Amino acid sequence: MRFLDYNSSFITLMNKLADLVLLNILFIVGCLPIFTIGASLSALYYVSLKLSSNSCSSIMKSFFKSFIENFKQASIIQLLIMSVYSILVAIYLFLSASEFELKNIFIIAFIIIAILLFFIIVYIFPLISRFHNSIAVCIKNAFIISITNLKYTLLIVIIYVLPFSIMFQFPKYILVILTAMIIFGFSVISYMCSFIFSKIFNKYITDN
Repeated sequence: MRFLDYNSSFITLMNKLADLVLLNILFIVGCLPIFTIGASLSALYYVSLKLSSNSCSSIMKSFFKSFIENFKQASIIQLLIMSVYSILVAIYLFLSASEFELKNIFIIAFIIIAILLFFIIVYIFPLISRFHNSIAVCIKNAFIISITNLKYTLLIVIIYVLPFSIMFQFPKYILVILTAMIIFGFSVISYMCSFIFSKIFNKYITDN
């Protein structure tokens, strides 16, 4: 039957889905020691970017290659992010419990800073997986790219947030969504976003 032909669209789709399931498992396993989440995210996007350009020959080999190569840098950035967010949460709790005239202005400023930091997080690990730069340059580039490509940044944020928004808006689907995330969710999200990242990154490569 034609749809069972190795070069058919159906078989190609099934092969891609199998790749994404394997990638999702590798990502989750890589995140199990909490301090390796950054390295696992970098490896996830390294493979996803390759899959989006049909240049990935081995999911497992590519994942661990990136995981090992970017472990130190990604782990330091993860630690920095966790530290900054911990400080922001502490400040927010302090402001929420305080009563002073400019409280609302400080809370708005806090929210803006938190959003900008999230924009940086959106790009920082894909950038680590794609380019070799110092941590300071990675952070600077992530910030600049997120702002100069704001419409793409917002689209990526929507893709990231949508499954969790549905989960909290419709609690009866929590088990279904969590199951999907465990099986293929993270890799599908990164794969979808990789087409956007590739478009953005290629523009800067061309410009340089």
